[in-house]
Amino acid sequence: MFPRPSLPPKPSERSSSQRPQQDQSQTHIEEQIIDYDKLEYPLIPADITSSYLSELEPSMPKYFNDLGTQKLQELLQDQKLLQGYILKNPNFAKLHNDIIEKLTLQMEYTKKLLEKYESATQKKVESLNIRLSEYHEKLDAYNRLQVEMYDKLSKFSKDSVEKTMQQKLSLQDEKCKTILDQLLNRSSPVDEIEINHFVSEYKAERQTYYLMKEKLYRLYEDRVGGFD
Repeated sequence: MFPRPSLPPKPSERSSSQRPQQDQSQTHIEEQIIDYDKLEYPLIPADITSSYLSELEPSMPKYFNDLGTQKLQELLQDQKLLQGYILKNPNFAKLHNDIIEKLTLQMEYTKKLLEKYESATQKKVESLNIRLSEYHEKLDAYNRLQVEMYDKLSKFSKDSVEKTMQQKLSLQDEKCKTILDQLLNRSSPVDEIEINHFVSEYKAERQTYYLMKEKLYRLYEDRVGGFD
C-alpha cells in the first residue's frame, strides 16, 4: 500500500522562525488607517482586509488527518465552507466591528459637513435665483424688442420695397390714364390753352411714372444697394 500522505503542519505548530515577519503596525486597525488632514475621522483603506485575513489562524479538526488528498482538495475549493469559517472566526468579528465603527463615524461626520455646507450655501443659492430671475426678465424684454425691431425693419426689405414701388407705379400709371381720359371724354371743344395745360400735366406725370419704373427695374437687377 502507498503511504498515507501527510498534511502540512498547522500554522500554530510552525516555529517562530518559519512564520513570516509582519510589521507590528499592521496588527491594529488604527495604525492601518490613512489619516487625512481634512477628515475628522480616519478612512479605512481598501487593502485592510488582506493583512487581517493573513492573521486569521485556522483551527482544523483532528479528523482532517484521516481524509484523503482528493477530499481535502474538494474542501479547499468549497467557498461556502471557507466563508463560513471566516465569518465565525472571532478575529474576523473584531475586524468587522472595528470597520463598522469607523464607517459609522465617517457617516456622522459626512452628515455634519453636509448640514454645514447646506447652511452656508443657502443664501448664495437664494441670491443666485434672484439674479437668474432678473436675467430672464431682461431676456424676455430683449426678445420682445427684437421682434418689434425685425417687424419694423421688414418694411425696408427688398421684397417689401419692390411690392411698395410696384403699387406706387401702378397708381401713377392710373393717374396718367385718368388725365388722358378726362381730355378725351370731354363733350365740349378743347381750346389751345387747355391742350397746353394737358400736355404739360400729362408730360410731368408720365415722366414721374418712367422715373419710378426705372428705379423699380434697377431694384430688379440688384443695382440698388443696402438690401444685403
